Amino acid sequence: MKRLKRTLIIPGVLLGWTLFVGIGFVKGFLLKGLSSSDEPQSFVDASAVQIQEKFEGSLALTLIEDGKNHSDYFHAKDEKIDEHSVFIVASVSKWVSAWGIFRLVEEGRIDLDAPIEDYLTRWHLPESKYDHNEVTIRRLLSHTSGLVDNLGYDGFEIGEEVQTIEA
Repeated sequence: MKRLKRTLIIPGVLLGWTLFVGIGFVKGFLLKGLSSSDEPQSFVDASAVQIQEKFEGSLALTLIEDGKNHSDYFHAKDEKIDEHSVFIVASVSKWVSAWGIFRLVEEGRIDLDAPIEDYLTRWHLPESKYDHNEVTIRRLLSHTSGLVDNLGYDGFEIGEEVQTIEA
């Protein structure tokens, strides 16, 4: 009898907890938002307060709603910034690239395991002792393709020419 109770109670408690957490996140009562309002501007305003109190550098925030720019907020510690300011994004943009690539995969327009050479048009991988057919989109995204640029990245000075994508 005890074994039967344990067999029913433990899965019941786990199922109940799972439902509570799942519904809590879906309905939002386990998440604390920055603002009590669902209005986009209240999010920007609440974010601005947090940024002013805790952020040390320069930041540009753009809220996009329904594909349109809804609101902008700019914060800088030392210098004025606006919608024309240039920021080094470097690796921050990787998730955007990955998202775009996976959209193309979902649409069947590209194959993660096809050689990248199948998709290159403006330039091609440089000659090397390695098999270019092994350099796939999946391997590029996971940093396992073996490619290195040997450039490093320290940004560009104002007015300095930026190299081309091919370079």
